[in-house]
This record gives sequence, structure tokens and C-alpha cells, in this order.
Amino acid sequence: LFKSTDLGENWNYINNIDVGSGNALFYTMNYVNENLIFIFSKTPSNKYILHKTTDGGNNWIQTGEFSNYKIIKFKNPNTGYLI
Repeated sequence: LFKSTDLGENWNYINNIDVGSGNALFYTMNYVNENLIFIFSKTPSNKYILHKTTDGGNNWIQTGEFSNYKIIKFKNPNTGYLI
């Protein structure tokens, strides 16, 4: 995972997301605001893990594990939808 703060001219590696054991793929991302971002990763066992940052990507926590949902969309910082 990379982050740009200058309109994409430069990119900084910030892949500090814990995906557990094995290799995981980042699947979808939902940007709510500059600090609140959600990312789904897909594990080799086909589970989707939801990750959340509240500080612009510096730190991430796992907020759920799903087998049927893989897209998240937020209307505002409090209201979100899993698809």
C-alpha cells in the first residue's frame, strides 16, 4: 500500500496492515475522509478482512472478517454499507 500527499507526484510505502499469516491481496478501499479509510484484504482461504485507519493510514486495525461481503461504502463517517 502506498500513499501520496502531493497529488500523486511522489508515493510513500505505508503497508503496515496486519493481514495475518500468508499472503493477502488488497481488494477494495473506501475513503471516507483524509483520516478515515477502510480496506478489504482477501486471504488465501478466501476470507475478506476489513481494516480501518483513523489517522490517514499510519495505523490500521482489523474490524471484521467476512466470507460473503467484499465492498464497503460509507455515506458519512457514521453510516456505512457492506455489499
